[in-house]
Amino acid sequence: MGHRIPLAAVLVIVTTSPLHAQGFVEHFEPPVLERGKATRVTVIGTQLGKAIGLWTSLPAGAVNATPVGEQTATRAVLEVSVAAGAPVGVFGVRLATEDGLGNACLMLIDDLPVRAASPAGEKKERLPVSLWGKFREAVVDRVTIDVAKGQRVSFEAVGNRLGKDVDPLVTIRDGRGMIVAERDNDAGLYFDCRFEHTFADA
Repeated sequence: MGHRIPLAAVLVIVTTSPLHAQGFVEHFEPPVLERGKATRVTVIGTQLGKAIGLWTSLPAGAVNATPVGEQTATRAVLEVSVAAGAPVGVFGVRLATEDGLGNACLMLIDDLPVRAASPAGEKKERLPVSLWGKFREAVVDRVTIDVAKGQRVSFEAVGNRLGKDVDPLVTIRDGRGMIVAERDNDAGLYFDCRFEHTFADA
């Protein structure tokens, strides 16, 4: 006698639910947040959809984001609060929208006062400070500070570590415009740098 071969049925379900493309975030303004403070952050990108918050790689409660103002396909504004005990450093972040999560980006939490840089250096910056700005090709940003003789100041440039294709160069000049120190890449920081300088003169 022959053996019977069981038959299998395949059920195909067709739905008409619309599919939405995930938003793409180009950058955050500012890309740095001050620990223990709230910061108004603008998200720039494409097909962002309706923003509802941020997903981060930090522990729950370290960063909280609330949408504010008008949201468009290329721009979202969030009020981002950072807990006083949040860890300092670079962390992962994704824009959360009603359509899902956007691409992974990197931001920085700092324990210094955060301010937008004045690219032309027309105003003096009070130390300590964490300045943020935009890289422009073949443009030198100038920052003016006052220092005392023998004062030691720490400098750090964070750009490449935020996933950007940049190579910061920090040059220190004295009041006469003469170069007293210059720093490019530091081991372990990719193309970024971190160093201290003691000023021989005020």
